[in-house]
Amino acid sequence: MSVAILFPGQGSQKFGMGKRLSEKRSDIMDLWIKAEKISGVPLREIYWESNDNDLMANTRNLQPAITVVNLALWLYTKDYIKPNCTAGHSLGEFSALAAAKVLSLDDVLQAVSLRGRLMAEADPEGIGSMYAVLRLNAEQVETLSKTFPIIPAKWCGLPIGIPPDNSLSADISRRLKKLLKKPKRSAENVFPLL
Repeated sequence: MSVAILFPGQGSQKFGMGKRLSEKRSDIMDLWIKAEKISGVPLREIYWESNDNDLMANTRNLQPAITVVNLALWLYTKDYIKPNCTAGHSLGEFSALAAAKVLSLDDVLQAVSLRGRLMAEADPEGIGSMYAVLRLNAEQVETLSKTFPIIPAKWCGLPIGIPPDNSLSADISRRLKKLLKKPKRSAENVFPLL
């Protein structure tokens, strides 16, 4: 039987996540402690004691915490499950890379801590949005991006919109939502990532 493991990404956080498993296994508690040292964030305090939804949703805190839970579950099951492949949704891709031994646990924790910090700094108000663009060529995406005051960036050859001024993020988000309601071909291929 073929087995694939899919690691979840941002948005799957929950108060108390990973606590019971960490209390049972010292290697998993050590992983939380290591993630706190690397990220500089008191993850156990935030996710096990505070029950503060804003703190738990802050990407600076969230990304290393979700990754620790993913990796903890992987460490707990890896002797029993031999997957044919690993994959992840967005942030979960980093856990998949660790499970596949492409990156070390330390490298993954460093990467997601940096990623979370940079994302939090890029949108300190938490009002930005991300959109998935499907079945449009680069020219169509560039034309669409000219409709909005964003700075196009490139990553793996795909245009990504980065607001030059966070005060514009809410306006961009509102106008994109309006555009998506219009029955245009391009609007059918742009989906908000909630």
